[in-house]
Amino acid sequence: MLRVALLFLTVILGCSPEAVDLAEGFFIQPGDIVITDNGTDSVYLYDSNGELKEILFSVNSISEVVYGVAWDADNKRLLISVDGADRIAAIDALDGTLTPIAYSDINVNGTMRGVTRLTNGAVLVIESNNVERFNTDGSRESSGWPVTNICNTPVDIESLSMGGFAVSCTGSDRVTTHSDDGTTLATGTSGISGTGNAYGIVELDDGTIA
Repeated sequence: MLRVALLFLTVILGCSPEAVDLAEGFFIQPGDIVITDNGTDSVYLYDSNGELKEILFSVNSISEVVYGVAWDADNKRLLISVDGADRIAAIDALDGTLTPIAYSDINVNGTMRGVTRLTNGAVLVIESNNVERFNTDGSRESSGWPVTNICNTPVDIESLSMGGFAVSCTGSDRVTTHSDDGTTLATGTSGISGTGNAYGIVELDDGTIA
């Protein structure tokens, strides 16, 4: 299944250079579009006009699936969650260099889905119905984490600009917001009749979660 638009975990790297603070000459540029495709198990890079620039990453095993994608602004790299040989890979924005295993732990071995990086530098990834946390040194946080049974079938996770994160859930058809330590702050469901299956999630410039 090809994931297109933000609904399906695409990352659009800003509308202006300031949005992602990339210098001229970087391989991945502001306005570029990154798409994960679990049909081909690859990550594609398109320019702002929708022209394919590069296949950034493909898994080699039929047991692996690429899924979530997030922007790590401090390290200027993409984070890609991989299900199967459960891990988070990284792709450098400067030259496209791939780090196949940027984050992994023997205890993180469920169904990998969305990934995000918090404003404090920690990296969160959905693993089955839980949210796992990796510290800035790459170690898995075990004190107070993972946040278990965060919802029924969480799919995507988004860091919020004022701190904390939001999660979209297809099983419970809702969106939840959480503090940096995983405490649930709010829960929302669609007010539109006949809608459900919350997949992608994004914070808009005004702080609205869509």
